[in-house]
Amino acid sequence: MTLRRPAHLLGWTPGRLRAPLGLPWELLQMVFEYFVLRCGISRHRLRTLLCGNALDMVPLPHVAIRRDILRAVCHDWQVAASANTSLWQDIELAPQVNVEALAEVLLRSGSRPLRIHCYYTTPARSRKPFAAGSGNMSPCMVTSSAAHISAALRTLQNAHQRWESLTLYTNHHLLVNVCLETMFSDTSRCAHVKTLQVVFTGALDLSGSLPRHLHLALPAPMRLECMVPLTSLSLCACRVDWALLAGLLASSLRSLQLAHILNFLPVTEFFDILAASSNLQELHIAGVFMRLDGDVLAEPVPEEKRVALPELRRLCLAALYVSHASHVLRTLHLPRLHELWLDLPYQKTVVPPCDFLDVVALLLESEPAVPLRSLQVLSIRALGFGYAEGKDHIMHTFFATLRDITHIYLDFSCLQAVVWRWLVEACADGYLQALRTLTVSGMSVLDVQEMILMRRQAGHDDIRLYMLFPEDARELRAPRQWLAWVKHNTSLFRAINLAEAHEDLYPSFY
Repeated sequence: MTLRRPAHLLGWTPGRLRAPLGLPWELLQMVFEYFVLRCGISRHRLRTLLCGNALDMVPLPHVAIRRDILRAVCHDWQVAASANTSLWQDIELAPQVNVEALAEVLLRSGSRPLRIHCYYTTPARSRKPFAAGSGNMSPCMVTSSAAHISAALRTLQNAHQRWESLTLYTNHHLLVNVCLETMFSDTSRCAHVKTLQVVFTGALDLSGSLPRHLHLALPAPMRLECMVPLTSLSLCACRVDWALLAGLLASSLRSLQLAHILNFLPVTEFFDILAASSNLQELHIAGVFMRLDGDVLAEPVPEEKRVALPELRRLCLAALYVSHASHVLRTLHLPRLHELWLDLPYQKTVVPPCDFLDVVALLLESEPAVPLRSLQVLSIRALGFGYAEGKDHIMHTFFATLRDITHIYLDFSCLQAVVWRWLVEACADGYLQALRTLTVSGMSVLDVQEMILMRRQAGHDDIRLYMLFPEDARELRAPRQWLAWVKHNTSLFRAINLAEAHEDLYPSFY
């Protein structure tokens, strides 16, 4: 079948290009885009299941490698892949990237916005699923990486008007400084950047000298008027210019993720910064960077003094103490909250030991400031508590309150199995009627069958079920034996291999 001639392919003779296996041009390009730019269901669900933890989702360069694979198949595929501008708008910078080839990438991207991804972490990184970068870079590697990233970004400056996002993964503080200083040395270049993500993957020692070396306060050394278009900001293990952040929240910022920030801030000042936001729709708070004294804890927060975030749709609380998580929930007023992500592991070093069931109880008391009844998505990765005897009613009441919940994500590789029992009991009592999708990791298919039967007996609709299994799970070895019943009794069932999901995050083309 002869390919139809696209408008942007001037100069090529379409009669000489024939789609492999008889595929038309449009379908072939869709296949290419899925292979190169795929963001499948496993990756999307992993992000929600992991509560957006950036350190658990540190990828490796893969887009350029997949493009090269397509172009190496045959001449027709080479022409088709080179002509698809959407395949070339993701620019990956890493020590092994040829800087001289970036000019050709810019040419093939046409006029599309550019998404720049920088990967400068230690090569000998753990290949274990969800393991962040480890190890230290040698001085020689740091010097060469700094020179490489500086040269690569200078090459891309010719198309700075098309810069849309910048993502940086590195485990050395110097590379953070070099990247941002080169990227924004001319403040006019950041006028079109809408997304900025900086993830420091190296080891942190808060008592040592490493945080003092991170001298560059992020978001970056640039004027606020040049950052007005910035709508998404994600910072992990960095220092923050709080005054600049306050200006961003007051202008255009819609998504904010602060994880393990190194410079502490009094909790009252942090909420004063949040109070300036009128457009914030997504907020992730991870790590204890807010200073909380006893006087603040002792004082109840009057209703009129709550910090209102009228447009916030998603709230994520991760790696917090019970006191900090409770104060956040007591202070915020979130009338339009639709998604709640909780990653609150048990911490034995805290005195007294943490019990996040008290946080759940506080959530129940916070209505309507935190509207659980209208919540649509719930993700619980960890919910640390000790002896739960006598507190069963808390979680039962919590699940019973989720009247409009449609999507639930539970990760039982970190979560206690008793949470599943509380969920099944809530289904048996006729609650969670609106539930449509359940994503579960670390649970046997036999346990899930019990929940399906409970919903059937209560007269509820069938659900879409996504289950993540380890590579050697019996369910994956004998799917007809273990999964046939579940497939027949759910509206949709997907068994996701954790190794394949791991491949989405850590492509193994190297």
